[in-house]
Amino acid sequence: HIVLFCGAIMLTTSCVKDDIYNTPHPSQGAVMITTDWSRRSTEATQPVSYQLRISNQSRLDDEQSVKGNMNLFHSLLAPETYELLVYNSPEAITVSGDVATITSTDGKNIEALPGYLFSAAQTLDVAKDDTLFVTVAMQQRIRQLTLILKLKDGDHEHIINTKATLNGIASNVNLKTGALPSTSDASLVPVFKKAEKSDGTPVLTATFRLLGIAKGEVQKLHVAVTLNNGTTQMIETDLTEVLHEHFDGSMAPLVLGANFDLPSQTEFSGSITDWSLVEGGQVDIH
Repeated sequence: HIVLFCGAIMLTTSCVKDDIYNTPHPSQGAVMITTDWSRRSTEATQPVSYQLRISNQSRLDDEQSVKGNMNLFHSLLAPETYELLVYNSPEAITVSGDVATITSTDGKNIEALPGYLFSAAQTLDVAKDDTLFVTVAMQQRIRQLTLILKLKDGDHEHIINTKATLNGIASNVNLKTGALPSTSDASLVPVFKKAEKSDGTPVLTATFRLLGIAKGEVQKLHVAVTLNNGTTQMIETDLTEVLHEHFDGSMAPLVLGANFDLPSQTEFSGSITDWSLVEGGQVDIH
C-alpha cells in the first residue's frame, strides 16, 4: 500500500507545470525610470517633484507625480512601444498637453522670473514579464539673463526711476522637442536697479529668465527713464543680433552689457549701444 501511495504522489506532481514569472502579471511589463539632472546650470535647482507621463497610439495617457531620481512607474504596461515624457511644473508656468507656457502678469507681459523648467522625452519598448530600466537626461528649458547698462560718471544721480520692456521673446516651449515659437508677441518687464561693478563703475542691472527668443522676431529693449529734471525719456536698443548669437543652446547664465548715455541738457534723446558679452558680470546692487 505504501508503494501505491508514493506512485500516486509522483503521478500527480509530474502534471504540474513549473512556471516562474518575473512580474505579478506576466502578460505585462514594468518600467523603472531614473532621471539624470547633471546637465542643469549651477543656479538652477533640481525640482522636488515632477511628472512621469506614459502614452501610446492607443490613446493611453497615464501620469504619475514622483520625487527623487529613481521611480517605478505605478502601472504595468502591455508589451508595445510607448512615449515617456518627464517634466516639472515650476512657479509661473502652466502645462497643457506637450506645451509649457509662462503665465502673464498683466494680460500682456509674461512673468520675468519663472521657476526653472525641465523636460525630456524617450521611447519605451516594453516587454511582457520584464522590467525595463531607462535613464532620462533632463533638459533645462529656462535660462537666466542679466543686462548691465554702464553709465557715465554722475549720470546715475540724475535717474529717479526706470521702466523697461523687452519684446520678441518666447512665451512657450514644446516639452518633448524643446521647440520654441518662431514668432511671438510676448514681452516682459525687466526691473533695472542701480548698482556698481567691482571697479566702481555705476550701472543699471536687471536679471530675468527666458525660455528663449522668437527667431522670426526682432528683440528690442525699451527703457523709459525718469530724470530729476522732471522729464521722462524713452530710449530704445536692438538686442536681436547679440541674443541670436548667444542663445545657442547653452543654459549657463548669460550676462550682456552695453553703454547707456543719458540725454544731456542740449540733447533730446539718449542711447544704449555696443552690446557685448560680459565675462563674470559681478555687480554690487544697492
